[in-house]
Amino acid sequence: MKMNPPIGNKNVLARVALVGVIFIAVAFFYGLSGMSARRRDLLHTDLMTSSAYVKRGFEPAYASLKNPELTDWDWLLPPNHGESILMSRLPGARGAAFEFLSPRMRRIEDYTIFIPFELDREKIDALYSDNPITPGMYLAGIGENWEIYINGDAIAKRRYVNSRGEITSFRSQRGVSIPFDKKFLNEGENFLVIYIIGAQSGADTGLFYTGPYYIGDYTKISSSGESFLTVALCTAYIFLGFYHILLYFLRKTDSYNLLYGIFSNLLAVYFFAHSPVIYNIFENTETTRRIEFAALCLLVFALAAFLETLSFGRLKRPTIAYGALCFVLIVLQSIATIWFAGNLLMIWWVCAVAYVLYIVSHDVAYTFVRHVLERREAERGDAGAFRLARLFLRSLFDSESGNTLALTIIVVCTSLFDILNSAFFHEDILLTRYSFFFFMLCMAFVLARK
Repeated sequence: MKMNPPIGNKNVLARVALVGVIFIAVAFFYGLSGMSARRRDLLHTDLMTSSAYVKRGFEPAYASLKNPELTDWDWLLPPNHGESILMSRLPGARGAAFEFLSPRMRRIEDYTIFIPFELDREKIDALYSDNPITPGMYLAGIGENWEIYINGDAIAKRRYVNSRGEITSFRSQRGVSIPFDKKFLNEGENFLVIYIIGAQSGADTGLFYTGPYYIGDYTKISSSGESFLTVALCTAYIFLGFYHILLYFLRKTDSYNLLYGIFSNLLAVYFFAHSPVIYNIFENTETTRRIEFAALCLLVFALAAFLETLSFGRLKRPTIAYGALCFVLIVLQSIATIWFAGNLLMIWWVCAVAYVLYIVSHDVAYTFVRHVLERREAERGDAGAFRLARLFLRSLFDSESGNTLALTIIVVCTSLFDILNSAFFHEDILLTRYSFFFFMLCMAFVLARK
């Protein structure tokens, strides 16, 4: 069996790996600095530290309600509850579980979220100082249609419902920034009312992220740099992608260049569709979610096809089967209702987790271990455990399969961090954006050396 050729001096690759770790660390602390800047905001008021009252239905009187305890509310969340507020979690949710994989139109319902919050004199003075602050609100995620009131005054409305009670245009958005007039805020107690319209069984009906949700200086909220960063990273992905596609047409025997280029472009599409930037192009988020779902399915397939072509020269049967599954799911979610497409995404997640484990274990780890064993046999030296460990570490830097394994470990570790963060810490740091960027740059270096 042919051994993978070395791709260059291991010290060079070690420096590249060190630069990558530093890059991701800088990105991490950049995210922390953004959190610190948010806390330095003179107007910053964390809505998660207040109680949240939830009630089915909506009446105009709720917008100016001042004491929810005088009325009957279905659900009360204590301060710092750290939970998403979804319609399907309401007490006595009717039939949400039975609508899973139902292709028909879902029943549209509505409910009201009431959140009281306090503003002290210092924050009110900041609104009317010599350098006045324009207040704004940041919502990590809200959908499917909605209206927002502060002290009885409407500050935002995304309501598109026809006479039959059907949603005609969806607004399930991430990272929503809303400016409003400072005259709507009072010293002392204030009242936020959010009117939600959507399908009870929809995954994006309500405040579907656990946080952050806060009121602050709109200038700081809207200039967080996230949009610029997303556009910059996606531009880099597109450049890398088209460059390697061009290399493939110059030398068609290297099909891994084509697959690498397709994977890079799909990453750009996915991260762009996942970010609030896309709402400037597609206002109806039904379109953006379908694009995001298709890109997510295909980029995993393109990554596996790239790795298998690079390591084995052909696609394995599990990858072909996964590709066929993706084709079926993408076609179904393109023609079905948006809620049915969301259910298909849940099915895809189950299949994708198992398939990614296969990619990491077979296409990456197995290929590297096989290379190390071949190299040990070729060198015909002492087969002791210490020497084998040294050979393992050396191969990690000076072999194609070792580089791929090291890069995959970085991506997996940052993915685990993002999963733990979303489950326990709820901060808007997405390290996988940076780790995938580092992965793409280093793999471009590997292909260039190859």
